Amino acid sequence: MPRKPGSGEPAWTDPDDAPELGAGFFKRADIFEGDRLVSRRRPGWQTRANAALTAWRARRPGT
Repeated sequence: MPRKPGSGEPAWTDPDDAPELGAGFFKRADIFEGDRLVSRRRPGWQTRANAALTAWRARRPGT
């Protein structure tokens, strides 16, 4: 029986291939000098809490 065109096995992909690293990955990456952490390039919980409280306070009349 003849095979239909395109009915072969799907192309194999290596499960060990790393995903592409885009600009967003490097934008949020931690910065190290040797073993010492220099900067965390994402807001910590205090920064997020302050932003939420500031936004909440701005919505309240008379504050």
